[in-house]
Amino acid sequence: MTSHIENFTSEDRSLLRDAVSRFVARHSAFPQRSTGGKPQEGQSLWSEIAELGLTGLLVNAQDGGTGGGDEELALVMEFFGHGLVVEPFLGTAVLGASLVDLLANKTQRDGWLPALVAGDLRIALAHFEATSGFARNPVMTRAETRTGGVVLRGAKSYVLDAPVAGMLLVSACELDGYSLFAVPVDATGVVLKPWTTVDGRAAADLMLNEVHVAESNRLGLPGQAGDALAWALDRATLAICSDALGSMQNLLAQTRDYLQTRRQFGQPLARFQVLQHRLVDMHIAIEESRALLGAARATLVHDSQQRTAAVAAAKYKVGQSARLVGEQSVQLHGAMGMTQDLPVSHHFKRLLTADAMFGDCDFQLERFRAAGGSVPG
Repeated sequence: MTSHIENFTSEDRSLLRDAVSRFVARHSAFPQRSTGGKPQEGQSLWSEIAELGLTGLLVNAQDGGTGGGDEELALVMEFFGHGLVVEPFLGTAVLGASLVDLLANKTQRDGWLPALVAGDLRIALAHFEATSGFARNPVMTRAETRTGGVVLRGAKSYVLDAPVAGMLLVSACELDGYSLFAVPVDATGVVLKPWTTVDGRAAADLMLNEVHVAESNRLGLPGQAGDALAWALDRATLAICSDALGSMQNLLAQTRDYLQTRRQFGQPLARFQVLQHRLVDMHIAIEESRALLGAARATLVHDSQQRTAAVAAAKYKVGQSARLVGEQSVQLHGAMGMTQDLPVSHHFKRLLTADAMFGDCDFQLERFRAAGGSVPG
């Protein structure tokens, strides 16, 4: 399953890289972006992200978007991870745009996509539930068809970007399958309990108490949204892996610079071979993760277990690498690495969040095995 034909050339990709690089360089100065565990004034940079065309990165050119694909998405996410960007890009520009592109009819597309591309509409996917964690199913939220529309009942957890969204995409059981509904965040019966992830992103738990939505707010056919949901979540999983890759690359650079400037016994720490070996281990872990991510992105064109296994393997490897790189960075900085005053601890939090998002290493290993993947030894 693919959402659209990518229109980017190598020159377009180079221009995108330059634009995102400059954006991150302008706004990721550590004192400015440090949150100390508190939510950022939400997403004040959102309008600039929209002006750069990033909100419409995955939207077809004929729908007013940039017309990029997964290679461009990986590029953007890596820069965002490097710069600790917390704006609601994943919920809106990745999950939201992908699901609208795959499932929405023309009337819905004409109503939602221009606002999404302009940065005026922020979307949050409400799919995961406390009883199933990050498992793609089962979904206990129910959709009951009534005269004039549909009534939703249930609860969702870990709804990323919900506190700053205007529209929720809510999954619910219907006709022995899953349907997806567009629900205004201020609809009667919608109750949000906002909280903040450890790396400063906005999230919420959600209660749906007899929420009435119009039939026109269903995306796609009743009970037929499951495949699109699975594909969009796999795309988002690889996106957060690219984010982690950027954060790991930043940590490696910080740690290398620190070892070159910090002196002990009359010489830089970088002269000690045992510490050089640690840097090499970090570099190898990052490059192995990058290779698996590239292979997994190639499987997004497949509607098969091959995609599931490849995405799970990549997420597992990135989670393992993130923990190694994060822990080594903190240790090599000494006690300073745990303070709020250095970006090291904030990147470590970023990596912990990325590991948990969409399922941690243990979850991904089980998913890999269930898809028919084999673990050597």
